[in-house]
Amino acid sequence: MLTWAVRMRRTRQFAWLYATTWRVAIPGMIAFPRKPIGITAHGREVVVPSGLLKLLMKVVLGRATQVFAVSRYTRDVMRDRKVISPQTGVVNWNGLSGDAANWHIRSTSSDDNTQLFTICRLVPRKNVRGAIEAIALLRRQNRLGNCRYIIAGRGEDETALRNLVAQHNLEDVIQLVGYRTDEEVTAYFQSTDVFVHPQIVLKDGADFEGFGLVVAEAMSYGIPVIAGRDGGTADFVQNGQNGILVDGHAIPEIADAIEQLVQSPKRRNQLGSSGRHWVSENLSWSKHAKKILVGLSSA
Repeated sequence: MLTWAVRMRRTRQFAWLYATTWRVAIPGMIAFPRKPIGITAHGREVVVPSGLLKLLMKVVLGRATQVFAVSRYTRDVMRDRKVISPQTGVVNWNGLSGDAANWHIRSTSSDDNTQLFTICRLVPRKNVRGAIEAIALLRRQNRLGNCRYIIAGRGEDETALRNLVAQHNLEDVIQLVGYRTDEEVTAYFQSTDVFVHPQIVLKDGADFEGFGLVVAEAMSYGIPVIAGRDGGTADFVQNGQNGILVDGHAIPEIADAIEQLVQSPKRRNQLGSSGRHWVSENLSWSKHAKKILVGLSSA
């Protein structure tokens, strides 16, 4: 990073700087103190710092020409915690790679089992535990129907989640498959009927989902999504229109959403089609970059 700053200082052939996080912005600010600079804020990285690190972060963000937040939730958290001023912060959603016309789309299920899928880091705020508990509740109440639930990913919760599946005797329904390659993940998406991601906010609001890119990716396949209403996901999952938002702390609410989509292929297709259309119209890296250009040019 310092080598880059030295090289760029020699050329000076640019009008402004852009940094993907506040930490990345520091070398550029030091090397080019008079250049306009834009910084993107994602989520945890702007609320977790404390003490001197928090003070440094506020100085960096305060020096920025424009601060871009990946969701309204991230922007509002920064304002509430006085990380930025109430007048600062432009919402600029993340994008999805590639041309929407070339996105993969899920295949029609070849059997009577509805496939549920989750891929994420297995950490508490992703709330995979809540999804497993919801499946257990549906089975106890004889409401589960024919479905299987595949969970991909690794993380600190993996052992506890495997134990939870065993505790509820759900090994015939739920499978934790660990790390998967990009090709394998694509295959899972293409065979998935419902994507489940009931994330929650933890640590007094400091640990949250800033955007929820994997949820948007599932929507790009035409998969109906069940997502937590906490965090940035609510920016693009419109409850009942292109997906279902749930209170991740309310197991019966997650269970009801799963039951609704397992039992109704028509509803799955409606939500999946609407979700795919919405993200194709609104989430692209070209739109993301254009908003940065406009924001810095007009500042």
